[in-house]
Amino acid sequence: MLQRVLDSKVPKFVTTGGPQLELTTFSRSAVTLTVNILTSTGVVTRTIPVAALLVGEAFLIPVTEIPTSVFVTPTTSTRDGDLYLRLAFIAGGVTSGVLWAGYCSSLRPLAWPPDLHASQLQQRGNLFSAVTANPAPGADLVITVPTSARFRFLSIRATLTTVGENTPLISATFNDGINNIFRLTSPLVHPAAVARTYEFIARSTKNDIAFNANLEIELSMPEIELPEAATVTLSGQDADDDWGTAISYVEALIE
Repeated sequence: MLQRVLDSKVPKFVTTGGPQLELTTFSRSAVTLTVNILTSTGVVTRTIPVAALLVGEAFLIPVTEIPTSVFVTPTTSTRDGDLYLRLAFIAGGVTSGVLWAGYCSSLRPLAWPPDLHASQLQQRGNLFSAVTANPAPGADLVITVPTSARFRFLSIRATLTTVGENTPLISATFNDGINNIFRLTSPLVHPAAVARTYEFIARSTKNDIAFNANLEIELSMPEIELPEAATVTLSGQDADDDWGTAISYVEALIE
């Protein structure tokens, strides 16, 4: 029998019949999980090898009582969306209820109760403006995520001064350090023999593409999250065109 004690901030249960935790895994690849179980008597650690099974694989972990908290962390790198876990409590041979279910990765471990955070990436980060210095004329403007940081890009703003040649399409390419994962491209071509200064704006709150009398080019983008050393490259300039300083409004987290 399972009875919940409601006079505590952390859910607690009274059990009989050899309680167990049941961890069910759905994984795209083989991975090893480290399970840390905190109880009133201390911490119990289990290592679980998980096969690449999308149909589900269940593991039973004997416990003496309902844990105070449970943390499950993949010991090998896993991507978001590749590993789904379901944590349940069994008493008297009967599954008494699902404690937690959701996707888990090496960056975002499982944490129960759900108001606990096993990773700094499970919370909102610090909002601030990141400034990237202007490059030499003719060079791309490259925004780089610093070491030990992870950026969620909310907006990017930069100016491009042309000298009169026909400028190709202006674009922003998001690279996660391995692949180009997203690209914004302006549908506008700069007219020949006209020197102009454009303001390039990409932001998640814009729902259309605009080109107005102030020479602003606005493009909509999703909130894109990039790890350390990843880059956003602004390009499309001719040899003598000059990018100015870029200001990125980001949500920064500790990687």
